[in-house]
Amino acid sequence: MTAAFLLGLEAVLTALDGSRQSFDAADKKATVVIFVSTVCPVSADYQPRIAKLWAEFGTRRDVNFLVVFPNKTEPLDAVRKHAAEVKFPFPVYRDDNNALANALGAAVTPTAAVYGRDGVARYIGAIDDAVNPARVKHAYLRDAIRSMLAGRRPAVGVETASGCTIKRVRADDSQGR
Repeated sequence: MTAAFLLGLEAVLTALDGSRQSFDAADKKATVVIFVSTVCPVSADYQPRIAKLWAEFGTRRDVNFLVVFPNKTEPLDAVRKHAAEVKFPFPVYRDDNNALANALGAAVTPTAAVYGRDGVARYIGAIDDAVNPARVKHAYLRDAIRSMLAGRRPAVGVETASGCTIKRVRADDSQGR
């Protein structure tokens, strides 16, 4: 697995109120990042499962739990509107210029990553193995988080995610939209 480092989050994540947010992986047993979309039907199918993961892990003091919108085609206003309509139980952030998605090599929404205190990604990929929740046999993200909280490396480090392609900012896109 290629190690991806959780560096510079304060430079790339924007809260719904427009403020820049900083997260320190060093003081947490796990930092969880989940990339989602306002328009991807696969991402929408995972919203209830993400809410369950948030209920289980998101309010723990030893976990950063970040739900991030990386698409250039989904400006902050669209993310705000979507979050209000869906009534997410967790805070969400915008990945300006795809900086975090690029650093992780995330290609689709939803994609998840779990980092340790050292800022190294210990798991990157699918939330689980089936879009249909009734068919899930392997809960990769939940297992990775539980492993990190128990002080162990996740059994699976990378699992291919399926979903909608992340719409990236191009170098010649001066507006970053």
